[in-house]
Amino acid sequence: MHVALVHYLPRGERSRTRLLLEAAREALPGGWTSETDLARHTPPLLDARTVPLYERRNYLGQALSAEEAALLAPFDRYAGQVEVADRIVLAFPMYNFSLPAAVKAWLDAVMQKGRTWTTDASGYRGLMQGREALVIVSAGGWYRGERAMWDHATPLLRHAFSFMGFASCETVLVEGVNADPAGAPERLDAGRAAVARVVGAWREAATCRC
Repeated sequence: MHVALVHYLPRGERSRTRLLLEAAREALPGGWTSETDLARHTPPLLDARTVPLYERRNYLGQALSAEEAALLAPFDRYAGQVEVADRIVLAFPMYNFSLPAAVKAWLDAVMQKGRTWTTDASGYRGLMQGREALVIVSAGGWYRGERAMWDHATPLLRHAFSFMGFASCETVLVEGVNADPAGAPERLDAGRAAVARVVGAWREAATCRC
Protein backbone atom coordinates (compact mmCIF):
# COMPACT_ATOMS: atom_id res chain seq x y z
CA MET A 1 0.00 0.00 0.00
CA HIS A 2 1.48 3.32 -1.11
CA VAL A 3 0.49 6.02 1.41
CA ALA A 4 1.49 9.62 0.75
CA LEU A 5 1.57 11.98 3.71
CA VAL A 6 1.14 15.70 3.07
CA HIS A 7 1.13 18.11 5.99
CA TYR A 8 1.33 21.78 6.89
CA LEU A 9 2.42 22.12 10.54
CA PRO A 10 4.17 25.49 10.91
CA ARG A 11 4.03 25.37 14.73
CA GLY A 12 6.14 22.22 14.78
CA GLU A 13 6.14 20.42 18.12
CA ARG A 14 3.49 22.82 19.45
CA SER A 15 1.04 21.86 16.72
CA ARG A 16 -2.19 20.25 17.85
CA THR A 17 -2.66 18.90 14.34
CA ARG A 18 0.63 17.06 14.81
CA LEU A 19 -0.89 15.23 17.78
CA LEU A 20 -3.65 13.94 15.50
CA LEU A 21 -1.18 13.02 12.79
CA GLU A 22 0.86 10.94 15.25
CA ALA A 23 -2.13 8.61 15.58
CA ALA A 24 -1.93 7.94 11.85
CA ARG A 25 1.79 7.21 12.13
CA GLU A 26 1.16 4.76 14.97
CA ALA A 27 -1.60 3.00 13.03
CA LEU A 28 0.68 2.45 10.04
CA PRO A 29 3.82 0.79 11.43
CA GLY A 30 5.39 0.43 7.99
CA GLY A 31 5.51 4.20 7.62
CA TRP A 32 4.77 6.42 4.69
CA THR A 33 5.87 5.79 1.14
CA SER A 34 6.37 9.53 0.70
CA GLU A 35 6.12 12.60 2.94
CA THR A 36 5.66 16.22 1.89
CA ASP A 37 6.18 19.06 4.36
CA LEU A 38 4.32 22.09 2.97
CA ALA A 39 5.46 24.33 5.84
CA ARG A 40 9.11 23.88 4.87
CA HIS A 41 8.65 23.44 1.12
CA THR A 42 5.81 25.73 0.07
CA PRO A 43 4.36 24.94 -3.35
CA PRO A 44 4.63 27.65 -6.03
CA LEU A 45 1.59 29.69 -6.98
CA LEU A 46 -0.06 29.63 -10.35
CA ASP A 47 0.85 33.06 -11.69
CA ALA A 48 1.21 35.11 -14.87
CA ARG A 49 4.14 32.96 -16.00
CA THR A 50 2.82 29.49 -15.23
CA VAL A 51 -0.91 29.73 -16.00
CA PRO A 52 -0.39 30.34 -19.76
CA LEU A 53 2.09 27.45 -19.88
CA TYR A 54 -0.33 25.16 -18.05
CA GLU A 55 -3.14 26.12 -20.45
CA ARG A 56 -0.97 25.53 -23.50
CA ARG A 57 0.28 22.14 -22.33
CA ASN A 58 -2.68 20.64 -20.46
CA TYR A 59 -5.59 22.14 -22.39
CA LEU A 60 -4.23 22.76 -25.88
CA GLY A 61 -1.76 19.88 -26.05
CA GLN A 62 1.14 22.08 -27.13
CA ALA A 63 4.76 21.10 -26.52
CA LEU A 64 6.77 23.32 -24.22
CA SER A 65 10.42 24.23 -24.43
CA ALA A 66 12.77 22.81 -21.81
CA GLU A 67 12.84 26.18 -20.05
CA GLU A 68 9.04 26.41 -20.04
CA ALA A 69 8.65 22.81 -18.82
CA ALA A 70 11.05 23.57 -15.97
CA LEU A 71 8.66 26.25 -14.70
CA LEU A 72 5.89 23.64 -14.40
CA ALA A 73 8.13 20.92 -12.96
CA PRO A 74 7.41 21.82 -9.31
CA PHE A 75 3.67 21.49 -9.94
CA ASP A 76 4.23 18.18 -11.72
CA ARG A 77 6.15 16.74 -8.77
CA TYR A 78 3.19 17.26 -6.47
CA ALA A 79 0.77 15.81 -9.02
CA GLY A 80 3.05 12.83 -9.54
CA GLN A 81 3.09 12.03 -5.81
CA VAL A 82 -0.70 11.80 -5.85
CA GLU A 83 -0.81 9.77 -9.05
CA VAL A 84 1.30 6.96 -7.61
CA ALA A 85 -0.35 6.87 -4.16
CA ASP A 86 -3.09 4.48 -3.11
CA ARG A 87 -3.94 6.57 -0.05
CA ILE A 88 -3.40 10.23 0.85
CA VAL A 89 -3.21 11.67 4.37
CA LEU A 90 -3.48 15.46 4.40
CA ALA A 91 -3.09 17.28 7.74
CA PHE A 92 -3.22 21.01 8.56
CA PRO A 93 -4.77 23.58 10.93
CA MET A 94 -7.75 25.55 9.70
CA TYR A 95 -6.93 29.19 8.90
CA ASN A 96 -9.69 31.80 8.62
CA PHE A 97 -12.42 29.23 7.93
CA SER A 98 -10.50 27.48 5.14
CA LEU A 99 -7.20 26.06 3.90
CA PRO A 100 -3.85 27.67 4.68
CA ALA A 101 -2.43 29.21 1.50
CA ALA A 102 0.26 26.53 1.19
CA VAL A 103 -2.35 23.76 1.26
CA LYS A 104 -4.45 25.50 -1.39
CA ALA A 105 -1.32 25.93 -3.53
CA TRP A 106 -0.67 22.18 -3.18
CA LEU A 107 -4.24 21.43 -4.24
CA ASP A 108 -3.92 23.73 -7.27
CA ALA A 109 -0.72 21.91 -8.27
CA VAL A 110 -2.31 18.48 -7.89
CA MET A 111 -5.60 19.15 -9.71
CA GLN A 112 -4.18 19.10 -13.22
CA LYS A 113 -6.24 18.39 -16.32
CA GLY A 114 -4.93 15.24 -17.93
CA ARG A 115 -3.15 14.12 -14.76
CA THR A 116 -5.73 13.77 -11.98
CA TRP A 117 -8.89 14.65 -13.91
CA THR A 118 -10.05 15.09 -17.49
CA THR A 119 -13.14 15.67 -19.62
CA ASP A 120 -14.89 13.44 -22.13
CA ALA A 121 -18.23 13.30 -23.89
CA SER A 122 -20.05 12.82 -20.59
CA GLY A 123 -18.31 15.73 -18.86
CA TYR A 124 -15.74 15.77 -16.06
CA ARG A 125 -14.04 12.50 -15.13
CA GLY A 126 -11.67 11.84 -12.25
CA LEU A 127 -8.55 9.83 -13.05
CA MET A 128 -7.69 8.79 -9.49
CA GLN A 129 -10.19 5.95 -9.31
CA GLY A 130 -10.07 3.58 -6.35
CA ARG A 131 -7.93 5.79 -4.13
CA GLU A 132 -8.82 6.98 -0.64
CA ALA A 133 -7.98 10.10 1.33
CA LEU A 134 -7.96 11.16 4.97
CA VAL A 135 -8.07 14.85 5.86
CA ILE A 136 -6.98 15.76 9.41
CA VAL A 137 -7.78 19.28 10.66
CA SER A 138 -7.63 21.13 13.97
CA ALA A 139 -9.51 24.40 14.48
CA GLY A 140 -9.40 27.03 17.19
CA GLY A 141 -13.12 27.80 17.01
CA TRP A 142 -16.38 25.89 16.70
CA TYR A 143 -17.84 24.65 13.40
CA ARG A 144 -21.00 22.90 14.42
CA GLY A 145 -24.71 23.70 14.36
CA GLU A 146 -25.35 27.10 12.80
CA ARG A 147 -21.61 27.57 12.36
CA ALA A 148 -21.16 24.42 10.27
CA MET A 149 -21.30 26.60 7.17
CA TRP A 150 -18.23 28.47 8.42
CA ASP A 151 -16.09 25.42 7.65
CA HIS A 152 -14.95 25.90 4.06
CA ALA A 153 -11.95 23.56 4.42
CA THR A 154 -13.34 20.05 4.78
CA PRO A 155 -16.23 20.43 2.27
CA LEU A 156 -13.80 21.82 -0.32
CA LEU A 157 -11.40 18.90 0.08
CA ARG A 158 -14.15 16.27 0.02
CA HIS A 159 -15.36 17.79 -3.24
CA ALA A 160 -11.84 18.10 -4.69
CA PHE A 161 -10.87 14.50 -3.94
CA SER A 162 -14.22 13.26 -5.28
CA PHE A 163 -13.73 15.36 -8.42
CA MET A 164 -10.37 13.67 -8.96
CA GLY A 165 -12.04 10.26 -8.70
CA PHE A 166 -11.15 9.22 -5.16
CA ALA A 167 -13.49 6.53 -3.85
CA SER A 168 -13.67 8.18 -0.43
CA CYS A 169 -12.42 11.13 1.58
CA GLU A 170 -12.72 10.79 5.35
CA THR A 171 -12.37 13.95 7.43
CA VAL A 172 -11.40 14.28 11.10
CA LEU A 173 -11.99 17.81 12.42
CA VAL A 174 -11.16 18.64 16.03
CA GLU A 175 -12.74 21.96 16.95
CA GLY A 176 -12.53 24.49 19.76
CA VAL A 177 -8.91 23.89 20.74
CA ASN A 178 -8.58 27.60 21.53
CA ALA A 179 -12.20 28.39 22.37
CA ASP A 180 -12.32 25.63 25.00
CA PRO A 181 -8.74 24.70 25.94
CA ALA A 182 -9.87 22.75 29.01
CA GLY A 183 -11.88 20.35 26.88
CA ALA A 184 -9.37 20.22 24.04
CA PRO A 185 -7.41 17.16 25.31
CA GLU A 186 -10.55 15.02 25.38
CA ARG A 187 -11.54 16.09 21.87
CA LEU A 188 -7.99 15.53 20.60
CA ASP A 189 -8.07 12.01 22.05
CA ALA A 190 -11.36 11.36 20.25
CA GLY A 191 -9.84 12.74 17.05
CA ARG A 192 -6.79 10.52 17.43
CA ALA A 193 -9.06 7.50 17.83
CA ALA A 194 -10.97 8.45 14.68
CA VAL A 195 -7.72 8.84 12.71
CA ALA A 196 -6.47 5.47 13.96
CA ARG A 197 -9.71 3.77 12.89
CA VAL A 198 -9.44 5.09 9.32
CA VAL A 199 -5.77 4.22 8.88
CA GLY A 200 -6.23 0.88 10.65
CA ALA A 201 -9.01 -0.02 8.20
CA TRP A 202 -6.67 0.83 5.31
CA ARG A 203 -3.98 -1.44 6.76
CA GLU A 204 -6.42 -4.30 7.25
CA ALA A 205 -7.81 -3.95 3.73
CA ALA A 206 -4.31 -3.99 2.25
CA THR A 207 -3.42 -7.09 4.31
CA CYS A 208 -6.53 -8.92 3.13
CA ARG A 209 -5.71 -8.21 -0.51
CA CYS A 210 -2.23 -9.63 0.01
